[in-house]
Amino acid sequence: MTPAQLCPQWCWAACIEATFGLHNRPVGQQAIVNKLFGGTPCVPAQSPQIFAAINGGWLDAYGRPFQAMAEVIWDNQAGIAYPNSRSIIVSDLINGFPLINGAVGHATVVTSVQYAPTFPEPTILGVIVRDPWPMNPNRRALSSQEVAGTGFMARVRVS
Repeated sequence: MTPAQLCPQWCWAACIEATFGLHNRPVGQQAIVNKLFGGTPCVPAQSPQIFAAINGGWLDAYGRPFQAMAEVIWDNQAGIAYPNSRSIIVSDLINGFPLINGAVGHATVVTSVQYAPTFPEPTILGVIVRDPWPMNPNRRALSSQEVAGTGFMARVRVS
């Protein structure tokens, strides 16, 4: 369950909170926003800011230190696209690593995909996300417009 975003512009922070929480490292959205902006303004973040917010050292809600790293699978704004991005997505999800997706100005957490095992890359047939927007169902399929409008995808590792 992805936590609801606490302000209209914090979908990105709610997705980071959810991803950290799945690794048993609870960190609230306020702490995530504060790390990036030095306060808690209700503002959106672009993909480079989201990656900067994730990367580095953290203290979870229990005071335990941990390290987090975001790896860009693709980012249209930065011109980054791994040639095997669909294989990475499928592999990460099979191995229990959700991804952060930015599409049409909104961040969600990708938790599963339907795919056909085609060569050389799998064909993605559908994408299931956890959506932090309070008015949307928490678990839903991305629309074809959102899939086509995906601007970035990131994997997150926590240690």
